[in-house]
Amino acid sequence: AGPLLSVQGLLESLGVHVTWAAFETPGITAVSMYEREALPVIVLNRASPRAGRPMSRRAALAHELCHLLHDGQAVDLLTMVSRYDARDPIEQRANGFAPSFLAPRTMLNLTSQTPEALVRELAEGWGFTMEGAAWHAKNCGLIDGESAEALAGSGTQIGRGAFEPHEPQFLGMAGGLILSLVEEAVAKDVISEGRLREILSGE
Repeated sequence: AGPLLSVQGLLESLGVHVTWAAFETPGITAVSMYEREALPVIVLNRASPRAGRPMSRRAALAHELCHLLHDGQAVDLLTMVSRYDARDPIEQRANGFAPSFLAPRTMLNLTSQTPEALVRELAEGWGFTMEGAAWHAKNCGLIDGESAEALAGSGTQIGRGAFEPHEPQFLGMAGGLILSLVEEAVAKDVISEGRLREILSGE
């Protein structure tokens, strides 16, 4: 087995609907919505630079998969806004899940000798940004923290290669589904009225 080429493709093959909406706040990357016996939905924020970049979006989708797998049974309806509060234990779990899902430590067989070359090999071979690869390499014990910090902040861009070949589409049928799910979330006090306006402020 090798790298997963498309997280979006995997999610869609499992029946998860991946779509776009424009939120008012660019800092929110995505929203996950789950209702028992209904279609799980991941809404990516068109206003988020992170959601617009294929490799960053790939990590965000893996993050959302964690929410759907681990948090979707907690209540009848769950709406998660990812990275809204990175200190939250649920968010920390999803942050840790994503890189480990994309590149499990036991599957890595990297051959590069220097920290920079190793991180680039990880990024290009497993579908990470340079920043994401640097922190994953550090957490896997492959490089030290000082090297990880320097490489994560280097601004080096990694091309998408064969990863995430398709862009999520905005499908009109999703609008009514998303609206009904979010309105139900508000009714059940899962999200606030302010968050409802945030999610529905775009297309």
